[in-house]
Amino acid sequence: MGYKDIVITDSGRKCLDEALKITHSQSYLVIILDTHLKDIPVTEVAKKIIDRKPNQHIVFTSTLPSDTFISTGLNNIKETTITKPFRLSALSAVIDESFRKHQDPNYFS
Repeated sequence: MGYKDIVITDSGRKCLDEALKITHSQSYLVIILDTHLKDIPVTEVAKKIIDRKPNQHIVFTSTLPSDTFISTGLNNIKETTITKPFRLSALSAVIDESFRKHQDPNYFS
């Protein structure tokens, strides 16, 4: 689909390693997290990323309804939840929206 600089990991630990190794002032356009990580709870991964990069946009892919995350304390994260199964076009739309927000200088203020 033309996206560049994509990093794919197969665990929460590897995701954290990749997300946190870039400098504090940098962030990924979007981090996509599956809610069923095999090693670390997704809420812990998201919280650690947001602690270091408060403006990081996170997209959760889940079989659970999005209101489940509100009870986990993640309601202050700039996040989107896409419920499985989803179309690739839905994920692409979320990524495109994230790109537009990154271009808006008022989004992160």
